[in-house]
Order: sequence, then C-alpha cells, then structure tokens
Amino acid sequence: MLKGGCHCGNISFEFESALTPRELPVRACQCAFCRAHSALSTSDPAGSVSIGIAAPARVNRYRFGMKTADFLICSDCGVFIAAVMEADGRNYAVVNINTFDRRDDFTAAPQPMDYEGETTTTRLARRKERWTPATVI
Repeated sequence: MLKGGCHCGNISFEFESALTPRELPVRACQCAFCRAHSALSTSDPAGSVSIGIAAPARVNRYRFGMKTADFLICSDCGVFIAAVMEADGRNYAVVNINTFDRRDDFTAAPQPMDYEGETTTTRLARRKERWTPATVI
C-alpha cells in the first residue's frame, strides 16, 4: 500500500499494487498541462487506488482537450494529484508520482509519452487498458 496526497492534505490517496515502486511505470506526458506541473504519472491496471477528498469544494476538476478526464488539483495548495475518468460505469485513474509519500522509491527512467492524434475512442481504450481502477470518495 502506497500513500500520498496534496501538500495541505485536502486530497489524499492509497494506491495498492503487487508491483513495487521500482517496478511501476513512470510516464512523462508531453502535453502542456503535465509539463507545466512537472507531472510524472504511474498506474497499475491490476491494482487499485482510493482517492479521498476532505473538502470537495476545494478541488478543481480541470478538463481540457477532449474532456475525457478530470485532472484533480487542490485549490488550496495547487498540487495536481491525479487524472480520473469514468468508462463503462467504472472509474480509472493515473496518479502523479510527485505526490506519493515515498516518491523517491520510483526509480525507473521516465518514459516520454505523446498522445497527440488520438481519437476519443482510442484514448478511452488506452486508459481503460493502462490506468488503475479507482474509487473517489
């Protein structure tokens, strides 16, 4: 069980995976949003993540581009935690490695990712295949 959250504690998460942080993928999305936030993401389709929000009114759910995911940003401390999407009645998430309590345990070299040119259908299918099943509380 890995834990983390935003700086002020409004958004927290518990990430469960059979993989160690050294085994989990480290992705560096090349979109302007992720580069501006210096985000590195990880996910495990065989794992699970539970995202807790203490004060929902203090969370920005930013949607851009195709509007297929909510990017959760704490409006108090400004930290980007995760991107969450719903598909086929289930939630999926990718978590910002920089928000894990033990972020230094992630040692894989970041893999640059470019999703430019994806259609909505291919984007949703890719996420369902790669992202972690999620619960948002």
